[in-house]
Amino acid sequence: TIEVQHHVNDRYDVGLWCDALASLEDRDAFDEYGIVNDSVFALREYTDIFDSLKARNISLSSLSYSYSAKHFRGYGPEHFWVESVFRGLSKEGLNTFMDYSCVPADHPFFCSGTSRVEQKACIINNFEHDLAKQFPRDKVQGLYFSDAPNSTRIRRYRSRRTWVVNPLYWKQLVDEMDFPAAKENIKECIPDVNSPLLEKCTKYLTPQKVWDWDLKFEVAEHGLKSPERSEGSDKDDDSDDDDKSESTDEDDDSEDEDDDSDDSESEEEDK
Repeated sequence: TIEVQHHVNDRYDVGLWCDALASLEDRDAFDEYGIVNDSVFALREYTDIFDSLKARNISLSSLSYSYSAKHFRGYGPEHFWVESVFRGLSKEGLNTFMDYSCVPADHPFFCSGTSRVEQKACIINNFEHDLAKQFPRDKVQGLYFSDAPNSTRIRRYRSRRTWVVNPLYWKQLVDEMDFPAAKENIKECIPDVNSPLLEKCTKYLTPQKVWDWDLKFEVAEHGLKSPERSEGSDKDDDSDDDDKSESTDEDDDSEDEDDDSDDSESEEEDK
């Protein structure tokens, strides 16, 4: 089922996730939780984030991980952290996430009084880099490497250090590793909802309505009740975002603090 909630967006994505999770009557009712940024499209059905929680007995699983240090001042496994685009949490992981991340709007983690660029970097550092350090290293896993190789950081993409803002590297991940997601606000990745890459995930949606952001829940409901889904006969055609614990209008995903075209993650821009 899909439950729509509305919360005041006073603490960026992380605050919306916290408010949605805190509203659940019984958090022990579920074994795993997913939190997703709303600036991504699913390209196919993908369960590895949840599968890895059980298979590897970990607390936090993420679509992507990085070896880049804060502010990109250093690089190596010692700087390991996972990005916020799509994360899975066990029950224990959820408790750790909420204890660390669910703080009031005036908390120093939100770096009030700084410039937009400084605040963006600060929020990424606090809610992504440092969140990973709240868990034992063997309890955290990222599934795809986020840091773009030098071969994709050419010309206009020179400063674009992760797949989140580097279309060349994203395309390489899709072609070579069947990467399951795309940033909706990077038009070089998905120019419009008629892109063939979205065929599996928009089969039952009216493209123009989605693209105009004139989202109609009855349209989505029709898709969820389609004959194919009801019979469970074509799983590859479905890619549900059931894991969204929240909804925001900002961007997310970790990335280049200096690049105004990035949308950095857990932070996000003002609505």
